[in-house]
Amino acid sequence: RSNSTKLPGDVVYDYLTSTVYGAGIRDADIDNASLTTLNTYSDSTFGYIEEDSTAQTLADRYQINGLIDTNEKVIKNAEQILSAAASWLSYDVHTGTWSAVINRAGSSVASFTDDNVLGSVAVSGTGLQDLYNAVQVNFPHRELRDSADFIKIEIPDGDRNANEEDNTLNLTYDNIN
Repeated sequence: RSNSTKLPGDVVYDYLTSTVYGAGIRDADIDNASLTTLNTYSDSTFGYIEEDSTAQTLADRYQINGLIDTNEKVIKNAEQILSAAASWLSYDVHTGTWSAVINRAGSSVASFTDDNVLGSVAVSGTGLQDLYNAVQVNFPHRELRDSADFIKIEIPDGDRNANEEDNTLNLTYDNIN
């Protein structure tokens, strides 16, 4: 099925409520306020710096523009849609509703102290072989009519630790362009 819906909250709502290709969840069982918040956050501009140090701005932070496999489990597809918008699907057992939770900076709601931590706390470092120093992102490129494209960004050798081996994190985003 093809449509012009691109905002993540609208896309996941359509998928969750569809009785044809989605989950068939009733509107009353969805926290629509969380999806509206996701749409507002996704539709906001996003600034970033190019490799040549020029400032750029995207007109919108997230758009969903890709295919899902309706042969996959509904929950997997819903999570894939939300993951493309840096969010996840949550179910509140108290209200009986599904909602989207945006992974973004927020305010602290709790603090850990000696009075509320039970047991020991261990802190460990990351070995050199576990550090990523490059990323390759594969995605359908918006300006190339959604043809497959990629970008690779590496940390310069001078900014790496001594004896740090090349270690590239490979990411593929099928639903964002």
